Amino acid sequence: ALSKGCKIYCDTNMIVNGLSKMILKKYNCIPYSLVSDEKVSKEAKERGVTRSIVGMEYAGKDKETKIFLIGNAPTALYKLKELIEKNEIEKPALVVGVPVGFVGAEESKEVFKNIDVPYITIDGRKGGSTVAVSILHGILYQIYKREGF
Repeated sequence: ALSKGCKIYCDTNMIVNGLSKMILKKYNCIPYSLVSDEKVSKEAKERGVTRSIVGMEYAGKDKETKIFLIGNAPTALYKLKELIEKNEIEKPALVVGVPVGFVGAEESKEVFKNIDVPYITIDGRKGGSTVAVSILHGILYQIYKREGF
């Protein structure tokens, strides 16, 4: 997916800002986040759910989004799992699920392991946006190095 070009949904703007635009541009990959989008915020408030849930629902409808980076919100990872299991979205090419925190982070990672999707995670409650960025950069730089750029 990376070498063919795709959209990469990030559950935080911090992930978007941390990713190497230079390397992503070489592969025609576009990272984005919807958690600060006005429409997402309004709908989340109206429904009484998190912006992460609504953002994931919108991202899931975008056929160009093939990779999901979750570094903050366990609810985003739970919602992504639900969307995949209900066949409401295409199977992702990769999910990096490393939400951080005491409430739901560890559990969301564990339940995601039971789904047939390529994923990278870490055990426990640690993780975060910087970890998600580092994981994708590790993959990107391996591709970059192999191709001899």
